[in-house]
Amino acid sequence: MKRVFSRAWFPVICVSGLLVAGMTVPSAFGTTTEGAGPDGLSADDSRRPGSELTVAPGGSESARISRPSDRRGPNTVKDADVTVSSYDAEAGQVVLSQKDRDGGTGNIDVRKGDVIASPPTKAAPAGALVKVTDVRSDDGGKAELRTSRANLAEVLGGANADGTVPVSPSAWKVDPQVKGLDVVRGAAKTSRGASASGKKSGSAGAKSSNLHFDFDTELPGSADDAGQQPGTALGGFLDISPEVDFSYDGHGSGDPADATASIGIGADYKASWRVQGTVEPDFAKRIPLAEATAHPVIMVGPVPVVVTVKLTLALKVQANGRIQVDVDQDATGSVKVGTQYAKESGWEPDTHADGETLPGGRAEVSGQGELRTALGPEANVSLYDTVGVVAFIGPYLRATGQLADSGQDPQGRGAWKLYGGLTLESSLYAQLPFVIIGNRPSKHIDFPPVNREWLITEGQIPASS
Repeated sequence: MKRVFSRAWFPVICVSGLLVAGMTVPSAFGTTTEGAGPDGLSADDSRRPGSELTVAPGGSESARISRPSDRRGPNTVKDADVTVSSYDAEAGQVVLSQKDRDGGTGNIDVRKGDVIASPPTKAAPAGALVKVTDVRSDDGGKAELRTSRANLAEVLGGANADGTVPVSPSAWKVDPQVKGLDVVRGAAKTSRGASASGKKSGSAGAKSSNLHFDFDTELPGSADDAGQQPGTALGGFLDISPEVDFSYDGHGSGDPADATASIGIGADYKASWRVQGTVEPDFAKRIPLAEATAHPVIMVGPVPVVVTVKLTLALKVQANGRIQVDVDQDATGSVKVGTQYAKESGWEPDTHADGETLPGGRAEVSGQGELRTALGPEANVSLYDTVGVVAFIGPYLRATGQLADSGQDPQGRGAWKLYGGLTLESSLYAQLPFVIIGNRPSKHIDFPPVNREWLITEGQIPASS
């Protein structure tokens, strides 16, 4: 067994300085202090630190109205328990609704220039982050607004926040793409092949926050029309425990360009492949197994930040020769994909990948050529449903078969090898930087990929009869 570890560009797995959710903070609303000047500067022109905000899971439909008048941190309107009851993102039209504490209705304290941050609601399933450009009406507990896109720097200002929030298994909406797919949410795995619920599983020691996919299908087009050659069987599982990392530091400044920020998703994973059958030359298939979407809410102080995570679990099979395999292997590891911004360096990747093959399993290979099977999620991480970081996280197996030259071995014997590996490819789109600090890099940045591979086992191909 061989273990590999890689961190591209940054020496940490997660955002540094994680805060414990729920700890007391000095100034959650960024109140000013005597002697302070604009943009968080004190009377002697030295920069005062911004508010320190907690990062914790959110669970309310209430939106927050922020008035960007104090750059130390969020300046939310008190006693404004409002929800987004109507939202047209393209037209910029928003309707806020409010009920007062006595059950009646009253006018909503919302003004031109305010920023509204909303968690998911029926009207805004992916949340909303907008700036008020016009208050068209405000009466009877409803406010009709004209809005434009906003960014978090306009709300968080000079504050700083750092934290990690797990994505609950119940938050995922899963759409199976093949027959024979079983989804288990947070089940405790007991051993290979069984779970506490009695369903088929593939690994022990899974966390209660895991999302577990089991699949049992057949490689499309692998069976012949005459039915004399059975199809190639594909099976296995992927068990992941996604967590969202969020970091922001305004450094007590009123200039968004002075901020540093990071957003990403990380997960421990366990994966298994069962491939049995013959794969023909020049075979290349991408087989989507399931699509999963979640909108976890991160409360950054009083501000709800909505992270949209879309995962497409895909199996990629590629062969460049006729090869017969009977492989059953497990692997485990952890990955993180994200991006980080600083004024000096711009937007850069914040990625990590490691993995190892677990003991046991089965491997028999014959024929001439190479077969590679990758199983993993294609991930899209965004804020308020704007396109952000796109990645493919792919643990894989690679089997090779090489027949000996007849001059060297008249019996036609050869050798085979089985490799384990991990590939991580990621890109950044311009909308995510805009939503965080209003900065627009080039439209699309491809980050350097992470690729690691190790030998699992090898053997001899039996002599031809």
